[in-house]
Amino acid sequence: MTGLTSHLKQFFESEYGDVDIINKGIDNLTSKGLLNNIERNEEVRSVVSKTNIVLINIGGNDLIRRFKKGGPKEIVLNIFRIRKNYNRNLEAIIAHIKELNPSAAIIVNSLYNSLDENYQYFGFTTVLFKLWNMSIKQESIIKVNTKGLSRDKDIWVDMVHPNDKGYEELSKIIIQQLKPFLIDES
Repeated sequence: MTGLTSHLKQFFESEYGDVDIINKGIDNLTSKGLLNNIERNEEVRSVVSKTNIVLINIGGNDLIRRFKKGGPKEIVLNIFRIRKNYNRNLEAIIAHIKELNPSAAIIVNSLYNSLDENYQYFGFTTVLFKLWNMSIKQESIIKVNTKGLSRDKDIWVDMVHPNDKGYEELSKIIIQQLKPFLIDES
C-alpha cells in the first residue's frame, strides 16, 4: 500500500491501534463520477455505511477534463459553470454519505496548485484555485486547506498528481488540520 492511504494509516495506527483504511479512489475520476459511484456502486455504499471517516479528494479532474478539451480558454470561459457543477455534485455526494452513515466525519480536501511559480499559467491557477476553494461551504464537513502543499518538482508524478513523497506531505497537512477534531482517549 502506497500513497496517501498508507501515510494516513500509519498515523492513525500509531495513535489509535489497528485501523482499516479503504481507498476507493479511482484515477481520473470527476465529481460526477464519484457521485455516480456513491449512488450506484454497492461496494462503495457498503464501505461508506460502516466507516468512521470519509475523506474526499475530488475536483481536480473536473478542471483537467475541461482543460484537455480546450486549453486555458475553455477554463476561463467556463470556470463558474464547472465550479457550479462541482459544488452541486459535492453537495449530493455529502448528502448520500450522510444518508448512508449519519455519524461519519466527512473531510474534503481543497484543491492545491502544483504548478511551478515560473509556469506561464501560475498566476491564473492561483486565482482559479482560490475561487474554487472558497466555494466549498458545506457546514457539515471538515475542510482541509491544502494550500501549504509544496510545489517542488520532486513530489509530483506530473503537474497535478503527487508521488509517494507528495502524498506523505499531503497526509501531514491533513493530519495537522484534523488533530483538533480527533478524540484524545488517553
